[in-house]
Amino acid sequence: MRIWQIAVVLALVLSGCASVSHTIVGRVRPPINPGEVEVFRSPPQHYEEVALLDASSVGGFGHPSRAATGEAIYFMKEEAAKLGANGVLLTGMGERYHGDIGIGVGGWGFSSGHSYVSGGGSVGVGGPVTQAGIEGIAIYVPDRD
Repeated sequence: MRIWQIAVVLALVLSGCASVSHTIVGRVRPPINPGEVEVFRSPPQHYEEVALLDASSVGGFGHPSRAATGEAIYFMKEEAAKLGANGVLLTGMGERYHGDIGIGVGGWGFSSGHSYVSGGGSVGVGGPVTQAGIEGIAIYVPDRD
């Protein structure tokens, strides 16, 4: 496989990486449909905490995209639904450093940080890979209906 083919495959793999984890802190209920889970930016008047949530989605090179942030929120809703929570209270959003990626083609060269020095017609590119990181609480809102 040529290096550019490897680079394309790696870029595709990184663009689809997402994860979510939870820590149970309250009563778990039977699972519900993720479409029934509402996202709250401020706490509703009455709610019960079910689990602490931490989600991330790789946004590619540079800063995470809005799509990566939306994907991380979607995964939080799925996780909350599995726990029977009908809400997700967002408590923190930001970006997380996920590492660097670099690609060099042809000739000789060496890399230091985000720079690539080459000889003999070589080309190199590199940069940071970041994630959209979101923290929240899976909650059950009893009077939501």
